[in-house]
Amino acid sequence: MSLRARILLLVLAASLLPVLAMLWALLESRSNTIAMAQQQLGVRAHAIASELDDKIAGTAQLLFGLSRVPLIDSQDQTACSGFLAQVLSEHPQYTGLLTILPNGQLHCDSLRSGRRLDLTDRNYFQKAIKGRQHVVEPAIGRLTGKGVLQIAYPARDGKGALRHVLLASLNMEEYGRSVAHTLPYQNMSIQVWNADGEAVMNTSPTGGPARLMEAHDKAHLLSLPSGSTVTLGKGQEARTWVLVGLPRANAGVNVVLSVPETDLYAEVDSQFKRAILGLIALAVLSVLGAAMLGEFALQRQTGRIMDAITRLDQGDFKHPIGAPYPRGELGEVMGLIDRMGGSLARQQEVIRLNTAALERQANFDALTGLANRHLLTDRLKQALIYAHRANRVAGVLVLDLDRFKTVNDSLGHSQGDVLLKVVAKRLTACVREGDTVARLGGDEFVVLLSDMAEVSDIIPLAQKILSSLLQTEKLEGQEVSASTSMGISVSPRR
Repeated sequence: MSLRARILLLVLAASLLPVLAMLWALLESRSNTIAMAQQQLGVRAHAIASELDDKIAGTAQLLFGLSRVPLIDSQDQTACSGFLAQVLSEHPQYTGLLTILPNGQLHCDSLRSGRRLDLTDRNYFQKAIKGRQHVVEPAIGRLTGKGVLQIAYPARDGKGALRHVLLASLNMEEYGRSVAHTLPYQNMSIQVWNADGEAVMNTSPTGGPARLMEAHDKAHLLSLPSGSTVTLGKGQEARTWVLVGLPRANAGVNVVLSVPETDLYAEVDSQFKRAILGLIALAVLSVLGAAMLGEFALQRQTGRIMDAITRLDQGDFKHPIGAPYPRGELGEVMGLIDRMGGSLARQQEVIRLNTAALERQANFDALTGLANRHLLTDRLKQALIYAHRANRVAGVLVLDLDRFKTVNDSLGHSQGDVLLKVVAKRLTACVREGDTVARLGGDEFVVLLSDMAEVSDIIPLAQKILSSLLQTEKLEGQEVSASTSMGISVSPRR
């Protein structure tokens, strides 16, 4: 056998290892990309669920504000209904606004239909009259047959007695149309289920309803943790489903996204096929060109490729083979590996940034950048453990801004947000580096003072905070002061 034939056979045998390694890397890349596509589907579902949750919270705030309008308590149904009709015209996202008397009788109706209804059998009414918070119930309208979210708020007097129940019906069809056009796949669908899996909204980017899931598959999906993805069906009928519950409104409301696997994996499968074909072509060309390579050049360049594959296999995507590349197929293979390494590095960075963003969303308030309830709870536990262990004092200052609603009503919510940011900045400036300032929501703040020597050490700091917040701030040309009510708790007691 000639030397050229031996070199060719040697190169052919040696090429099998890098080809297999690259194939394995491509398979891993495809698997990771598929997992990322499913993860992005879950992220999108969480974003839609959060948006819907915000709409529910905004509706609750609207109902709270309406409950403070004297006309709502008026016995003049015509004037009251006319007022609700005016509010409805300014908020077209609702199909109707109602007030219900404590005996379950319809009182004011934004549609001004004059109908007489007994609503005592409605679940939202039965729940609302027993509590003080708003109640959310997904339902299909009995008259319209359209999906709505019924949001009921119990308005009570100063002694806690029920005055009436305010009801807003959020139009889910209109909401579905506004969300569907943002979906990335034409055959994708978005649905909203109640706790029993009944769809109160079902739409897609094409505007038509999507196929509903079988009952036993619904039960399986509802039994999984929020954000879980499942694939149902086979072949062209296979679809990937993800179900996400609303993060704050504990009302059995679930956002469900589904997309055909052929759409979800179309791009990654196309890239995988092209990469496989390119890999095969490069392997063939490498074998054909091996006869013209010298043993030294062949071994050196093959060693560079193997080192690169080893780095990729170990997760090192930041050190490419680098120029100069030899001419021919080996150079093309090196360039392809470097490009693949760069692509994997970018994907790794995207995953890192997404993870960091999710961690920040889980621990910090989006408006002020302060710690949220979750992070505050964790730090409070640590502070209490340290206080008991080191015979120190941990203090908690709970602050509620006075007349904050007046700022929102008179200057607008945007200026209210500005004031909240100012308060957050002043509170942060008043405390020590190791202390924690958190926002619980609305105009409620908490200051956690850890590692204090004596209870009396808290008083000067509390006075400093009160004095700082009393300083005026100019909003929309008006001088506004952020006075606050404060409660202080310490542990352990001394």
